Amino acid sequence: MTPEQLFYTQVFLFAIFVAAVVYGYTERQRRRRIAAANGGFPMRTGSFLTGLFECIAVPRICCPSTFFTPVLAAFNRAEVDDRDCHFCDALWSIKTPITQYQTRQSLRGKHGLADAPITDCLAAVCCTPCAVAQDTLELERRATNAQAVAPALQVVVHPQPTVSQSVPPPPPLKGDYVQVPAQCQV
Repeated sequence: MTPEQLFYTQVFLFAIFVAAVVYGYTERQRRRRIAAANGGFPMRTGSFLTGLFECIAVPRICCPSTFFTPVLAAFNRAEVDDRDCHFCDALWSIKTPITQYQTRQSLRGKHGLADAPITDCLAAVCCTPCAVAQDTLELERRATNAQAVAPALQVVVHPQPTVSQSVPPPPPLKGDYVQVPAQCQV
């Protein structure tokens, strides 16, 4: 590739990058206008129940998050999505900082926590094992809190009486013999 071709390739790639940024900005503004017309986004407040370095006190989470980061990140991602973890989750979690950022954002959205994109990005990139461990602890604590609150919110449903209806038999097929019940015979 000649220097001139290399230059034009770089200019082309830069132009595509600028176009993508401009498109992303205008699309975000458009979606914000639509959301505002429909009542806006729901208010999100609160923060994580656990600290970023709290995992140090919990070796059963600290060790796997340090040595098997993608595996634990895959389990967290699946749990945030309310589904079972599969091999593909672990495979895609090899790119852990990116997946970790997405998991943290999904966790915030699921539990109505305040947005903190810069904090989540720094945690996911600079201290990925700690961020994975924090998410694990957060999911465990929120599950425990939900189980503690659930019995108080149980609704007792009384069974309704069932009404039995007799369903007439299907019409006989051509050539089939159907015996008339005794009470109908003359």
